[in-house]
Amino acid sequence: MSNDVENAGSNVYKGKNVTTSSAEVQTTWYDTLMGFFQQASIYGIAAGYCLSASLLSIINKWAVMKFPYPGALTALQYFTSALGVLLCGWFKIVEHDRLDLLTMWRFLPAAIIFYLSLFTNSELLLDANVDTFIVFRSAVPIFVAIGETIYLNQPWPLLKTWLSLATIFGGSDLCPDRLSVHIDGIQLGISLSGEHVY
Repeated sequence: MSNDVENAGSNVYKGKNVTTSSAEVQTTWYDTLMGFFQQASIYGIAAGYCLSASLLSIINKWAVMKFPYPGALTALQYFTSALGVLLCGWFKIVEHDRLDLLTMWRFLPAAIIFYLSLFTNSELLLDANVDTFIVFRSAVPIFVAIGETIYLNQPWPLLKTWLSLATIFGGSDLCPDRLSVHIDGIQLGISLSGEHVY
């Protein structure tokens, strides 16, 4: 009788093992499929970000050409962002902190620097073509490296880095544009450097 019990227990165990094995196969298949969809969504987001970033300068140039008031355009960008956050908070899509005067006062320097960056960005796009704009923006890391070393106690970049940054900076100085474009480019470099270091 004990043999029958052992055999019955063994058959039950084998039956469970087969069932568990097919469940494991289904779980693995499901996990593989979900992993694939997750990877696809990550690559989709990355591709969308690259597309958005590459078109942003062109779209901003078009906007400044159609609406040649950089200060007002920057204020409209701020207003649109604030309205979007409020609406998303109202529909419970995102959570945001309530605005209070102390928090606004603490973030005022960062907001001013960010506003100056957007404004000088629009000013340069108004006066220059997109290629010149990209060259001037590419020269910003040299000022950021100096600011991070002086104000944030970071180590100085390597010599190879300095040579690369100097090449970019030299290219921005060789752009055959008007003096006003170079002044706008320098203002953009200063404001973006301040924003990145601050």
